[in-house]
Amino acid sequence: MTQLFHRLFCVTGLLLMFSLVGFGQTKSHKRGLRIGVLKEVTQVIKFKKKLEVTENPRAVAAITTVLLGPFGAHRIYLGTETKVPIFYTLTLGGGLGILPLIDLICILTTKDLEQYYNNPKVIMWAGER
Repeated sequence: MTQLFHRLFCVTGLLLMFSLVGFGQTKSHKRGLRIGVLKEVTQVIKFKKKLEVTENPRAVAAITTVLLGPFGAHRIYLGTETKVPIFYTLTLGGGLGILPLIDLICILTTKDLEQYYNNPKVIMWAGER
């Protein structure tokens, strides 16, 4: 939430600065100043993007499995059909948490999570898709 307010504050300040640049100057001079400001804004945005933390899908899926695994929340995060979280919820994770435990092991040990994305099977790690 703090980052959102910080970004809004920065963008508002930059827009205000952009609108006030060259007040009382000739049109060509204003244009040159505005282009300079645009370059500065672009550099600031690129620098901020480098500093942003990227989402780690493996960590998010693992944490979701630990916290809400018996309800199939990790499967919703990875993408699946509606029947899968319903099955997880009705059986409390396929027999009191057996499926989320195995899912967690698979999420943590598999090199590529791509095979688990949008997997319609109830048992995501069983066989070919």
